[in-house]
Amino acid sequence: MPEVTINYWAVLAATAVSMVLGSIWYSKAVFGKTWMQLVGLKEEAAKQGAAKAILGMVVGAFIQVYVLAHVVDFAQADTVKEGLQSGAWLWLGFIGAVTIADVLFAQRPFKLWLITNSYQLVIMVVNGVILATWQ
Repeated sequence: MPEVTINYWAVLAATAVSMVLGSIWYSKAVFGKTWMQLVGLKEEAAKQGAAKAILGMVVGAFIQVYVLAHVVDFAQADTVKEGLQSGAWLWLGFIGAVTIADVLFAQRPFKLWLITNSYQLVIMVVNGVILATWQ
């Protein structure tokens, strides 16, 4: 396996971007209200589990960005276009394609899949660009 060079500052910055965009995406003003209705979550329950959920999100975002950094380095992506492509292809193959089955089998609303997966697509392409261009 080829040696991988990881820019940890870029990984940390991309993780922070994931958190900021997630807090905007799932705010009441954007998709948060609809998302909570679709998953059947009440605001009080969401507040009670917020600290644990945020910690999990930070860890998950870091792992996702760290793995994406490996792929970006393997692909030798170093332009905006290549970063976008790296993120988009990974989203399509490992997030979009996999999570659609869960929605279909669990008979959850397709709108829920659109909200969560469009966020993941945005994060993957934005972070792909960050990782590809921050050398």
